[in-house]
This record gives sequence, C-alpha cells and structure tokens, in this order.
Amino acid sequence: MGSMNVASCVYIVLSLLLGPIGGESPPLCQTWNSTTVTCTRVQIRQPLNQVPPGIPKTITTLNLKGNNITTLYNDSFEGLTNLKRLDLSKTRIQTIEVGALEALANLTSLDITFSRETRHLRDGLFENLVNLTYLTLETSAQFGEHVFSGLTQLRELSLRLTDASNLPDQIFYPLSALENLTIHCDRAKGLFQRDVLWAPLNQLKTLVLIFTDDQANDNNNFHFGSVFQNFSRLETLQLSHYGTHQINLTVDMFMSLKSTLKHLSLSSYTMYHIERGLLKSLSSLKSLELRDATLGSFSDLARVLPELNNTQIQELAFSLGTDAITSSTLNALEGLLELRTMAIDTRGCRAIHAHAFEGFARLEKLNMRGGALENLDNNSFTGMTSLLELDLSSNDISTLPIDVFKGLISLTDLDLSNNHLESSRHGLGYDASFDFTSFKNLSRLNLGFNRLTHVPTEGLPESLDALNVQHNNIGSYIYNSVLFIPHVNYLDVSHNNIQTLIVASPAKTSSLETLKLDHNAIKAIEGRFMEGLVKLTTLSLSYNQLQVIEKGTFQWMSKLTHLDLSNNKITTIALSAFHWLSNLKHLDLSHNSIQQITALTFESLGNLTELNLAANEIVDFANAFDELHALRIVSLSSNALAVLDQPTVSPVLKQVESIDLSGNPFLCDCDLLWFVQWAMEIRVYDIVLNWYNPYPLQSYQCARPSHLHGRQVIEGFTQQKDEEVSSRSIFFNKDCDEVQLKYNTLLVGLLSLAGILLIVGIAALMWYKSRKRLKEDPETDGSYMHDVFVMYSENDSDWVYNKLVMNLENDDAGYKLNLHKRDFTGGLPIHKNIDIALTESRRVICIVTMNFLKSDWCREELSKARCKQIGRRGRRPILVFPKKIPPEEVEQLNTDVYDIMMTETYLEWPDADTDTEADFWKKMREALGPPISFDPDPEDHELEQQPQDQGQRPVDQEMDAQELNVNALAPNAAETIPMKLIRGALEDEEHFEDGMKDPLIKE
Repeated sequence: MGSMNVASCVYIVLSLLLGPIGGESPPLCQTWNSTTVTCTRVQIRQPLNQVPPGIPKTITTLNLKGNNITTLYNDSFEGLTNLKRLDLSKTRIQTIEVGALEALANLTSLDITFSRETRHLRDGLFENLVNLTYLTLETSAQFGEHVFSGLTQLRELSLRLTDASNLPDQIFYPLSALENLTIHCDRAKGLFQRDVLWAPLNQLKTLVLIFTDDQANDNNNFHFGSVFQNFSRLETLQLSHYGTHQINLTVDMFMSLKSTLKHLSLSSYTMYHIERGLLKSLSSLKSLELRDATLGSFSDLARVLPELNNTQIQELAFSLGTDAITSSTLNALEGLLELRTMAIDTRGCRAIHAHAFEGFARLEKLNMRGGALENLDNNSFTGMTSLLELDLSSNDISTLPIDVFKGLISLTDLDLSNNHLESSRHGLGYDASFDFTSFKNLSRLNLGFNRLTHVPTEGLPESLDALNVQHNNIGSYIYNSVLFIPHVNYLDVSHNNIQTLIVASPAKTSSLETLKLDHNAIKAIEGRFMEGLVKLTTLSLSYNQLQVIEKGTFQWMSKLTHLDLSNNKITTIALSAFHWLSNLKHLDLSHNSIQQITALTFESLGNLTELNLAANEIVDFANAFDELHALRIVSLSSNALAVLDQPTVSPVLKQVESIDLSGNPFLCDCDLLWFVQWAMEIRVYDIVLNWYNPYPLQSYQCARPSHLHGRQVIEGFTQQKDEEVSSRSIFFNKDCDEVQLKYNTLLVGLLSLAGILLIVGIAALMWYKSRKRLKEDPETDGSYMHDVFVMYSENDSDWVYNKLVMNLENDDAGYKLNLHKRDFTGGLPIHKNIDIALTESRRVICIVTMNFLKSDWCREELSKARCKQIGRRGRRPILVFPKKIPPEEVEQLNTDVYDIMMTETYLEWPDADTDTEADFWKKMREALGPPISFDPDPEDHELEQQPQDQGQRPVDQEMDAQELNVNALAPNAAETIPMKLIRGALEDEEHFEDGMKDPLIKE
C-alpha cells in the first residue's frame, strides 16, 4: 500500500506543478508506461516547461521533443538509470546543471537542442554518458575544447552549428570510435584542411557536410587535406551546398579519397562544374548522385559521365534540364555496363520519345518520379529487357499509348500514382486509358491518386498480385467483380467516395488476401457482396457510414485475422455477426455508436488478441468477454461506463496485458475503490493504460456525484492509520471500510428477515393454491405504467406512428403505448430498457413484418417477452400483421413468432375486400381490454377511488388482492431478497396452471 500513497502524491504534485496556465489546454503525453514516456509538443496544447516528475524509473525511452524546457536540473532525470533513448530536440535548453545527466550512464541515444541564448557548452558536459553511441546536437553556442570528453563509445554524431570553422582543434579527440559524422552549418570555410581537427576520426565510414557558405568564391570548402589519406574506411561522402556560387570540383580536391570513396552525393542550389578526370580518378565509385536546383544544361554533365566507365558505378542519379528524352539524350551513359539503378530528375522534361532507353539492357530500376512528364511515345522503354521497377509517379501523364511499355518483359513493379490517368476509351476494347496486358511478370501496379472512375478489371496482366487505386474518382458504386481479378491478392480501393456495393455477377473463389475499402461512404454491405473471399486475411472498412453489421456478412472469411470497422456509424451488431471469424486476432470497432455488447456479439472469437471499442456509447459489457480467452489488449476509452462491476470486470483485468478505460463518466463512490486499489498496484503498472499519465488524451475522471465532477479518480484514494485497524481505505473523504462494515451488518439483518418472510410467503402460497376459482390478472391495480409495449422494426415506424399510435392513443381509446424510440430511457443499455418496458407494460404487441422477422433485436425482444409470460398468466404477445405473410415464411425466419401464430389468434390489417379498419380496431381493443388508469401513488388514494367506466371490480378480485398483497409484506421494499423469492415462487406456480390464456380475437 505504500507504493499507492507515493503514486497518489506524485500525481497530485504533477497536477499542481504542470497544470494549465491562463486557461490554455494542458500539455499532452501520448504515451506513459513502464518502458516509454512520450510527451511531444502538439500545436493546440500548452508545451511542458520542465521534465515532468514522476516518470517511471523503469523507462528506456523518453521523448520530450518540441517543448519549452529551458533548464535541466540536477534531479530532472533522477533514478532513470535504465534510460537508453532521450529526445530533447527543439526544446530550447539554456542551462544544464552540473550532475543533471549523471544518472544516465546507460543512455545510448541523445537528441538535444539548445536555445540561441546559450553562449557556451562547457567541458565535460556529456562525460557521464559513457555508453552513448548516438548524439544529435543543435546549438549556436561556442564549444569547450573537451565538451565531448568521455564519449569513447560514440558511433554517430550529428551537429547543427552556426560556424563549423570555429570548432576547437581538440574537440574530436575522445571520439576515436566515431563512424558517422554529419555537420550542418552556415559556414565551414577551410574545414577539411584542418588536419589536427580530423586526425582522431580515422574510423569514419560516412561523412555528411551541409552548408550555406557564401563568403568566398573559392573551393577550399570541398578540399580534403592530406589527413584523409588515413581514412581507409571512409566510403560515403555527401556534400550539399545551398549558397549562390557555382562549385568547381577538381581532381585535387578529392585526391586523398580517391582509393576509398564508393558513394558520392553532390547537391546544390547552383550547378556543379566537374573537372575532367575527376570521375575517372574515383575508381572505387559505386554510386553517384548529382543534383542541382537550376536544372542546367545536361550537356555539361554528359561530357564527363563517360569517365564512369573506369569506375564500378552501379547507381546513378542526376538532373535533366532538357525538354524531352530522345533516343540520343543518354548516349553518354550507354557504356556503363555495371549500372543497375538510375534516377532522373525530370522537372524540366515533358516527353519521352521512342527508343529513349534503348542502350540500357542491364538496368533494373528506373526512377523518374516528381517530374513534369506529360507524353510518353510508343516504344519509350524498348530495349530495357532487365528492368524490374519503373517509377513514373507524380508526373502529368494522362494517357498511355498501347505500346508504350513494349519490351519490358521483366518488369515486376510499376508506379503510375499521382498522374492524370482517366477511365476513358482510347481505341481499346474496354473502358480505360491504359493497357497492361502485354506484361508477363508485372506483380505490383499503383494507379492511386489519378482520375479513374472505375476499378479496372480488364487490361490487367495475369501475373498481377497487388493493385492500388486509392484516391481516385470511382465514387457512387462498385461491383463485386472487382473482387475476382485473377491472381490479385492485394486490392486498395480506399478514399474513393464509394457509396454502394453491388452484387452483379456470380461469386467465384477470390485470390484476395488484403482488401482496403476504408475512407469511402459505404452505408451497408449487401448480403452476398463478400461471398468468395475465402482467402482474405485483412479487411479495412474504416471511415465509412455503416450503421448495422448483419449476421452472415463475414460468413465466407474464415481466414480473416484483421478486421477494421472503426469510424463508422454502427449502432447495431447482430448477434453472432462474427461467428465465422474463428481466426480473427485484431478487431477495431472504435469511434462508432455501439451501445450494447454481449457474449453473442463476439461469439466464436476465441483467438482474438486485440479489441478496440473506444469512443462508443457502451454502458456496461456484462459477460461480453467471457469466451475471449486469447484477449490481451482492450480499449474501452470514451464510452459511457459509470460503474465497474467487480465480478464482471475483475476477470478481464486478470487476463489482459493492457486495458484503456479512460474518458468514461465514472461514479466515484466506494464501489469503484476496488478498481482504484488494483490499478495502483505497481505490478500492474502497464495494464491500465495511462493510469499515472498526468496529461493523457483522455483521463480517468469522476462524473458523479456532482461535487466531484472533473476530479481525477486517482486523487481520491488515501490510506489512513487507525488505532484499532492497521489502515483504513479513504475514497474522497469517505471511509469505505466503514461503509462495507455497515453493509455487512445490514446484509445479515436482511437475510434473517428473509427467512421469516419466506415462511410467511410459503404459507400464503399454500392458501392461495387451495382456492378453486381462477381469478383475473389484476391489470388495473396501478402496477403498470403502460397499456402496451410495442415491438417493431425501426423500418416500420411509419405504420406504427401513423396507424397504431393514432388509433390507440387518441382521446376515445385512451391507451398508453411504450415505443422504444420515444419512451426508452437514454443512457441505459438497450436490454435494460427492454426489461423495464416489459415489466411496466400490461400487454405486448408485435408488429410482424419481414423487417421484424429478419431483425435480431426484435428476436431478442420477443424472447424476453415470452420469458415474462411466466408472470403474466401465460398471456402471449398479440401478433399484428400489417401485410399478410405465409406461415411457412414466418417459420423459416422466426420460430418464436411461428409458435405463437400456430397457437393463438392474430390480427391482420384488413384488405379492401374484407373487414373495414373500424372492425380491426374494435378487435384490437377487445384483445387489449380496457386501458389502465395509472395513479402514481395509488395507496394514498385507495379509499377515494371511484368505480371505472367498465364497472366495479368484482368482490372476489378485491379480496384476492387484499389476501395476497405480496408488496404489503415489506412496504417500500419491492425488490428485497425475500420479495424476489416469493415473487418467483408465485410466478412459477401460475405458469403451470391451466386455462390461463385470455380469449383473444375471435375471427
């Protein structure tokens, strides 16, 4: 319990220290658990101004990026000895106190940004970080000569500075193990000629220099001194210049690197001028990237590129400033026999002519994305017989000539996304602006972000495995034929505003394993649309407008493991809707309008490991998870859970590895204390997600009682020492141990009283059974609030309101109906509302239509009503058929309705040739009997009541009520334990008596 006290105190301190200022939204900590704390700045939230206290001592990762943390105190990281990764980038740190980093001996990665106000970084600043291998440091301050002292294990260093030329000569001396160095600076004049500075770094493998030096128009910035001859491991060099002067690259500049350099990247705002002989001298070169923002003449570059024949060049990237790529444009590169990958910046190029790549038979990857290409000629890529991947994304291509890809016999990946391709006829035999049937090996095709109005099912190669058509203009509807494209196992049709799924062809066996239909406007899944998806493992239907998940929708998907139904408008999930998904592991139902879940909701999901029900309207989950034996991760955040019933919730908590219950409107009384105590145990720190998080997206707050509204649940618990008892559990100033003691005393008294009352009840029952005459059901004794509970499908509400309500609730009839849409209590689970309606209503009417017979909710309502028969003298629901339905159809759809139909007379809405409507309503009133006269407090007026219009109540009936007034045995305690026992006994006996059926409508 001591750990609980500490946790409570820490939480309250956090709230006081880090609370919102001036009405701003508080900071946000996205993750807070035993291994990771992430509190990155979010634009609409107030930033943290210090490292939050109370961070778990066990964490290994701490991310505080983007906050206004200006000072690291000597206790900021106290006790965080397991921390390995710390991100303080963009935090504007001004001061690091001596000893602030002392506890971080196991830290391996540090990213830190200092404010511009920091003028100097002292020597030995990082000396305690003896295991640090990665350091990113952004500052405009001056460095102490020994600032990196102690970092003997550092492998990667990234520096963002103002002036790299001011680095002290000895600064890199402790970094003898450094392998990767990046320097991003404004000025770096003569940096590479400083042999003393670079001497310790002879283990470097990668060197990156990014600078904007415009002070001099010389080449010293790229001149590597003689010390680099000792850098035998330096293979990768990236030089990026963002000044306005042209850079002249000479043989002499790279003389010290010519034998080791394998990867060279040169980029600039201006053109590079490459001296003849430079590329030839770099004999070990395998990849070369030459980028410039000016897109200058390619001819200047073309004159030196043939020198690459003397290298081992395999990858080449360059900018192309010409209007078109012709058959002769790339002649300078045709002799590069080892070239396998080529990337061309085509921002200034609008066309590719025929045979433009004729000489690149060995090329395997060609990337021309992000350009201005509009026109591709037939035979543009002829001769590229080894090409495997072609990327033409983010251009302006609108049509593809039928032979544009002729000769690409080995192509497996084609990316045409972010172009202007349309579904239009261009001399083809089908509706498309492309034809890919000539490909023999194409397996992945990306047509996303175009202007297609149909999912292409023709013009595709038989070898295709994956098709992406997301972000097009498909809209309105798609046919089920898209599911049966031969051999395609991955289909992405997301972000297309699709509204309707149409079954237009017989189902086949689909090859699909992944289907993405998310971010559309789908309102319903037509019954057999998914038929044939027997291999599907992943289905995404998130961000649509689904309202009901019908039983049988997924019956063909026995291999499904991932199902995403989040962000829809789902209110109803049919019982056993997921029955066929026995292999399902991940189910996301978050951000819907689900109110009720039961064990049948998740029937057969024995392998489910992760269930997300966040942001729904669930009031309780009863036994919904009882059969989910593999369940490990559950989210029920942002629902309507006010009470956490221990017998129901406790087994779930023992089973799962993580559960999120934040954002619910908790009732903070002693019944919640068990959960608070359990959650505060240190051994279950991570199970209740964000329980100790001071700034979660959703918190654990009290909603009731009103005086605790908005208080954090964790604040309410304390332990108090007592002279007689070791400690007492106090929850929001209430002694819950005392409450429990009083409850136990009361329970003992009630159980004693129950025994006495039970004896009296049994005696009354024996006398009651000895009566020879069957008495009438006391339907007008004031125990009912409604005459009729009406069961109907929401789809038939027009008939109910326009016919039934208009004729039974008018002044002449005077009946009071209970309709779920109008009379159910908000905030209660649907099944509880049904129970209340059945208890408070004298009779039940079922409006039997095809909608009613197919509805699982209507089936459950009727089932409950039949159970209630026991207490209603066998009275069954009155069946009303607005339209005739053959009995054989009724039997197929709902056996409960059929049973009643075969044994009871029922009402049918009159045909024009038969009874009039007046006759129908007359028979209805005869079946219902006279309406009740509800008195909210009948006992106060018992002597004043006058006989009703229908006549004085029979004397025998009055005596029955007086002689067996069960409620009178325990006034004002209608549902005490003995009352339930007596009531149950009476109801069981009544159920077996004969002759209890009322004389329903006579035909």
